[in-house]
Amino acid sequence: MKLYDIKGKQIVELEYISNSEGTFYISALSNAELKNYGYKKVVEDDYPKNDDPYKEVVSSGAIKADVYHISYSIVDKPAGVVAAIKYEEWKKDREAKVANIEVSLDNCKGLDGSTNNGVIFQGDETSQNRLGRAISASSIAGVGSTLWTAKNNKVYELSVAQLGEILLKAGQAQTAIWNENRPAGADI
Repeated sequence: MKLYDIKGKQIVELEYISNSEGTFYISALSNAELKNYGYKKVVEDDYPKNDDPYKEVVSSGAIKADVYHISYSIVDKPAGVVAAIKYEEWKKDREAKVANIEVSLDNCKGLDGSTNNGVIFQGDETSQNRLGRAISASSIAGVGSTLWTAKNNKVYELSVAQLGEILLKAGQAQTAIWNENRPAGADI
């Protein structure tokens, strides 16, 4: 049972008290007897439900008559903690948006010889890395074009300049996302 140790000013868990007078089960002792042995029963309010990530539950205790009363309240977290939470939330949102970057490109030559406009290519960070490698390798090899797969899995023959355009657009979209709704104190 939870008890408040009057002398030690702390909450302790005891099932019994044993001293020169004998052994006494806490459940059988009155409030007056507990006080005689240096303890008070602990009365605790229900722990509140807190679904707000910007708030926290704090407890406070006080001696009230023959008991030690523990109450809880929901308070705002410190401003620095809230700023850090909001920053982490923003980073997760940013990461999700970057993972879904798509870039539209015109004048894409299909393998069947057709030319399509508004072809959608993936522009997430992995795709940006692949584009960069393809551009570098094509440039080093002196190749003017290479095959590239669009989001709809259709294969196009794209020039190195077109790959560069996709990479540039994806990078610009990522930069815009990185600076969109940036929370105060985001330089943590």
